[in-house]
Amino acid sequence: MKVDSLPTTQWKLYQGNQEVQDLFVREFGITPILSQILTSRHILTSKDAQKYLFPSLNDLHNPFLMKDMQIGVQRLIKAIYSREKVGIYGDYDADGITSVVILLKFLRNIGHDVTFYIPDRINEGYGLNKSAIDQLRDNGVKLIITVDCGISDHEQILYAKSTGMDVIILDHHEVPNTLPDAIAVINQNRKECKFPFKYLAAVGSFLIFLSLLEALYVKMGSGPTKLFLISESISIL
Repeated sequence: MKVDSLPTTQWKLYQGNQEVQDLFVREFGITPILSQILTSRHILTSKDAQKYLFPSLNDLHNPFLMKDMQIGVQRLIKAIYSREKVGIYGDYDADGITSVVILLKFLRNIGHDVTFYIPDRINEGYGLNKSAIDQLRDNGVKLIITVDCGISDHEQILYAKSTGMDVIILDHHEVPNTLPDAIAVINQNRKECKFPFKYLAAVGSFLIFLSLLEALYVKMGSGPTKLFLISESISIL
């Protein structure tokens, strides 16, 4: 009996700049293979390597470069000060669920009334649906924030608006030619968005959401209590 075997994969590694790789090994105490990975990603200076290996919140891009960030932040602050209940609607995959948790934890840490909804993958499918919107409305929600979904949900967002709820979209998927009629559509892939890094997942690097939290921090003040709350919110990662 003939047994088929899988083909043997032979990896060809990018060699890069050996002098720079040796420098990184000495300077940062990393392994040669990690140093090689850095140079293959065009990280060729100690300064850039330092940022990559030891990232800081100070290295993030200005969150207000994100199109509609200002509008979204102002609407969320209004909800916080007016004590409007917020509903976070996230996708059912790992990207969406962890996004929900980050935003939910932040809002709960500042004492805000917030709930969430994650649709059933089989029975409800991807994106917003009217039944879920009805549940959020009946639960007293005045503002829906979608995470990892919403960018293509035109009809559903119009329905939410017709019931008296506002919607902020936080998404990273491909942008349709016509945007939904939401209060804010925050997506780095919008053509008019000036945010320089375009390869964000909703929570893979979670910059979309961290940008929103950082923007809240800037808007609401820089007191140590608020800084502590934001730090606690993102520490789950």
